[in-house]
Amino acid sequence: MSAISNKFQQLQKYINEKNITFYDYTRFRIVELIKNEEFTRVYRAVFKNKITVILKSFENNDLTINEVINELKLYHGVDIHPNIIRFNGVTRQEDPSIIPYMLVYEDVNGGTLRSYLHENSQLLSWNDMIKFSLQIANAVSYLHAKGIVNLGLHLENIFMHSNNIKLADYGLSNRLKGQTVKYQYLGFYKKSDVYTVGNLMQEMYKNIPFAENVVGPIAKYIKIYKDCLCNEPNSRPEIQFIVSNLKSYCNQNINGHDLVITHPQNPFIIQYSMVYNSVGPFIRHISFFK
Repeated sequence: MSAISNKFQQLQKYINEKNITFYDYTRFRIVELIKNEEFTRVYRAVFKNKITVILKSFENNDLTINEVINELKLYHGVDIHPNIIRFNGVTRQEDPSIIPYMLVYEDVNGGTLRSYLHENSQLLSWNDMIKFSLQIANAVSYLHAKGIVNLGLHLENIFMHSNNIKLADYGLSNRLKGQTVKYQYLGFYKKSDVYTVGNLMQEMYKNIPFAENVVGPIAKYIKIYKDCLCNEPNSRPEIQFIVSNLKSYCNQNINGHDLVITHPQNPFIIQYSMVYNSVGPFIRHISFFK
């Protein structure tokens, strides 16, 4: 048996063991090619002629089969978080040039964080900046708790959906290479992620105008991201410290209340009510529309 055949059997076994949802490929209609890279292609498609989703295909070789297996393991365990792109399942296309299984993700309607900030800078407020920063920090804290570090986040792999943050492609670092992060390096990688959070906070600060009545809180916000950008990793704050401080800057619209985000009626997208408390976000109610 070839190495590729063996890996493909591992992929099929994992899909079956984890009861990953399978969708009939004939129910999808490809709308456009979004991204065409060396080993992967990303498409926007319509499911059942009414629901827009993302399909991701992989070139058929041993290396990319490893990537598919690891990406499945990664997303399958963490996508319940409201600020992480939702993995919906797999579909199968019989094309010898690609791995038969394609991954199905929720679509996003706001583009990347970079494009969103550029197009809406004059419309965004202090509250928007705090909300986005808090959502990013909460998602990073959640991933760290799952043992996922060295995320490599930037303005192009964070997306906007219905004016809320969605992290994506955070798997394209150590985890997709099949490497195990050694315990002695875990703290370093976490502080590396804190640095990227600080950089993202700085980018948002540079792109959003403010009213005079938030001058005081802005100084505190600036101090947080500057501390995150400290050259000495051990001098950077813990991610939970960032989360708790950002929560304290929220105004009455979200401070101490449920942050309710309702998606359109879409069988692929989660609908939830999330509470920010002292230990981070938890899901009060989840409903799937299958």
